[in-house]
Amino acid sequence: MKKGVKKTHHFFDRSYKVLFDNKVFIKALIEFSLPKKIYTKLKWSTLKAENVNFVSPDLGEREADRLYSIKMNNKKEIYVYFLIEFKSKPDKITSLMLYIYVAMIYHNLIKIGKIKKNKPEIPVIIPIVLYIGDKRWEAGESIKELIDEGVYKVFKEYIPEMRYILIDKNRYSEKELEEMRDIISGLLYLEKMGEEDIVERVKRWGEIFFKGLKRGDKRVLINYMEAMVEYKYDKGLDIRKQRGKEEVREMFATAIEKALKKRERIGIQKGMQKGKEETAKKMLENGAKIEFIKAVTGLSEKEIKQLK
Repeated sequence: MKKGVKKTHHFFDRSYKVLFDNKVFIKALIEFSLPKKIYTKLKWSTLKAENVNFVSPDLGEREADRLYSIKMNNKKEIYVYFLIEFKSKPDKITSLMLYIYVAMIYHNLIKIGKIKKNKPEIPVIIPIVLYIGDKRWEAGESIKELIDEGVYKVFKEYIPEMRYILIDKNRYSEKELEEMRDIISGLLYLEKMGEEDIVERVKRWGEIFFKGLKRGDKRVLINYMEAMVEYKYDKGLDIRKQRGKEEVREMFATAIEKALKKRERIGIQKGMQKGKEETAKKMLENGAKIEFIKAVTGLSEKEIKQLK
């Protein structure tokens, strides 16, 4: 596995997937994905995480990111399933993989008796893809788009049409996200930030999106923000002492600002050190004595000898 891919995978495991283990954020994601007339029909008190490990003789073991079930808000025992996939880069066969996952979920529901063979009433499974990559998602959102209908036009009525709901941060402007003022638009807003505006954006995010969240949910978001900043910009932040304070978003922004300044200072120091070493190397090549090099560069005798 390439270093960058491994790093992204590590980030998702520790941050994004952990973030969406919290039902508050899963609920927010589902609400963000569906029209109001649909999500108001769901009984949120029944929202439950389901097992998403699948075993196939041909594909081996597969694991989707998150699977949740929820009852419809009526008298009948009707469930809807939401299959959540997180993506950090475009994947052209996403619709095919989700089609496979959905089939495996149905197979598992048969095995555990939730779908009866003699009276099959199967629940709806809605795939949602949350994409946070920097390139716009261009992959088709339906498995039908992977099949050349011109070639298979005589089989048109048999071509599957399963679609997934795509949430792509690149499809929203910053103004649109600010106007939405919910948890998911707040996450997308953070994901769109660049290193040059990271401090101001975190402060602005706190003003718009942080209000109204419970203390525990705020902490989950802060954990995510810390990991995201470290992942995207290689800045290790130590804000454990500030997390319990009321103005945690301001504290976090301040911690980021300090980390940026510290990294800038370290970069300058490293550049100066590298310049001294390059000068010392040239002087060694020209036969200069160590004492003279020490006087010119300020390097220690040990550092000069290591350059030989």
